[in-house]
Amino acid sequence: MGFDRTSDTDIAAVVELESLLTAPPWPVSSSLLDAFKVQETCRIGAPVDHYELDDILAPEAKRYKLYLMLNCFSLTNQERRLINERLRRDGATLVWMYAPGLFNPDSQPERSTSQVKALLGFGLDSERGEPRKLNMKLTQAGAQYFKGFAADRMFGRFERPEWALDKKSGGVKKQFPGATSLPERFYGADGGEVLARFEDGGKPSIAMRQTPQATDIWIGSVMAPADLLRSLARRAGCHLFCDADEIIYANKSFLAIHTREAGERTFNLRRKADVVEVFSGDMLAEGAAQFKDTMDAYRTRVYFLGDRAKWAAERTRADEFFARFQQELKALRQERASRPPKPVASPAKKLSRVGPYPLNKDGFVTTFLFCGPFPSQGAGESAAGYAADFVNERTVRPAVGGAHEATFKAAAGSPEAAEWFAGKTAERTLTNVWAGYEVTNETPYLRANPQRLHRPVHRLLRGSLCGPVRGAGSPHWGWQ
Repeated sequence: MGFDRTSDTDIAAVVELESLLTAPPWPVSSSLLDAFKVQETCRIGAPVDHYELDDILAPEAKRYKLYLMLNCFSLTNQERRLINERLRRDGATLVWMYAPGLFNPDSQPERSTSQVKALLGFGLDSERGEPRKLNMKLTQAGAQYFKGFAADRMFGRFERPEWALDKKSGGVKKQFPGATSLPERFYGADGGEVLARFEDGGKPSIAMRQTPQATDIWIGSVMAPADLLRSLARRAGCHLFCDADEIIYANKSFLAIHTREAGERTFNLRRKADVVEVFSGDMLAEGAAQFKDTMDAYRTRVYFLGDRAKWAAERTRADEFFARFQQELKALRQERASRPPKPVASPAKKLSRVGPYPLNKDGFVTTFLFCGPFPSQGAGESAAGYAADFVNERTVRPAVGGAHEATFKAAAGSPEAAEWFAGKTAERTLTNVWAGYEVTNETPYLRANPQRLHRPVHRLLRGSLCGPVRGAGSPHWGWQ
């Protein structure tokens, strides 16, 4: 359709790719880059544009009123300078999560809390050892700053219910996440106005610095609730399309909402427009800057914002296009149906004998041994999993029929526990047996073990012959 669908938001979320190498994949990176986005930032009341740090620092990049700096743990000297020059301007607000600027590849030592103070203007310190919860409450100053957010509310962990597989019934069930805790918890230590404190120990968990150019706010968790961010966005001068705790998306011609609860919603527009609900065709407002709509729970509504006459003309053009498309598709299907059937692709041939197996006539490996899955033993430089010999490869030669036991353990509240053990601490032992297969370029996929792990054969024949081994649920590959 010929309508302007470019960005119409004042909010940007920023990720930094190199920082993925400095933080544990779970729960730090996965929480900030996945769960935080899916559960909270989409419910601020306005859309959020997503950037990699290099892209938002480009001179031609759009400038925003609110920046959510999600995982900017590792920042070079140049990146720090460009942040100061291109983001800290015009009164913008920068929200920094967890451990911003802790690493600087241009300095020695690379990791230092002094790098954080140089970035934020106030310092952080950390507590290590036993995992510490991230629950926090606003201070009196925080309650004044975050207008509309309950001053006595405890927050800092993921709160929204999740839907998980109920293995007893085969359906799904609602469950609530446990407390979010980390083996290293950062807290404000030197300067900055304290807006919140950790419930456990009372150390600063949200701190702020204001300058004539910009406001920097640090949040010592891997999430912040949507209503806290909404209050912050409102203070930063961002346009909010809706104040409800619902998923909102908008561009310059369309507005969408997905509801969690039934009821009436009020929408505020940047500019006056006719409002047409796309799916029903209902005309909801004419030349309005605000409109209301009533809807059921778990419903999606999409609104056109513009000139209703232009919408009607485009809708007619679209209907004519899809009518032609359906006719062309029908003709294509009839033509394909008249073709002679293709020969059936040859399935993988299961091997029963021990090798060695020769290469095929083109020099490709076509015989493979599969065994798995095996668990990951953790993350980080000290994790045992990166050095563990799961299948005793040093002394045992993989062979058809050989068996190895693998024990999967899951802690309460982890994604594995939610998937396998109804959220509880438990373990499961699998007996993995080496299975051998001979494949061709036409073999579509392999079902190589009792866990029904699928692997595209064309990837096997063009590399990736040996891995991955370390990820939870990954098979081990071998060949002879």
